[in-house]
Amino acid sequence: MKTIILIGGAGYLGLHLTDYLLKNTDYSIIIISRNQSKRLLVRDQRVTFLNCITDVKVKGTVINLAFENSANYTSLRNSNSNLFNRIKSYNEAVGIQYFIQLSTVALSEINIKYGKQSNVNPYLYCKSWQEKLSFKLIKNSKICIVRAGNILGNDSPWIAKIG
Repeated sequence: MKTIILIGGAGYLGLHLTDYLLKNTDYSIIIISRNQSKRLLVRDQRVTFLNCITDVKVKGTVINLAFENSANYTSLRNSNSNLFNRIKSYNEAVGIQYFIQLSTVALSEINIKYGKQSNVNPYLYCKSWQEKLSFKLIKNSKICIVRAGNILGNDSPWIAKIG
């Protein structure tokens, strides 16, 4: 059975992705989350909640959905560096089959190249830093950076671009 490891999997997108995977695959899902109370929302024997990726002992596909909401750039840099060092440790100990970093299309919109840093706002800083760390720290694994769109309600400027 394939294993999917969702970092930040207890958030809005992660719970919807978990629901989709449970309905459409036979995969085992490991949700890495700081919010363990969310385990009450997913009641399926194929789902395991853990606090840290280094607690995972099986090889799997890792999808990083995590984002820390902070205006403090030093805090963002440190927390993301710590997260990616734990991902690196997991990769070295167990191995990552495939790594998917969910980023944001807004980086493309402002012409930020992969592996470069954006200081436009904390969100873009965090996502561009995660992309940079993906290439720097994850070795011997296939890496996919997904710069998905941001749709934030009916007044979002993204609605006009895709609708």
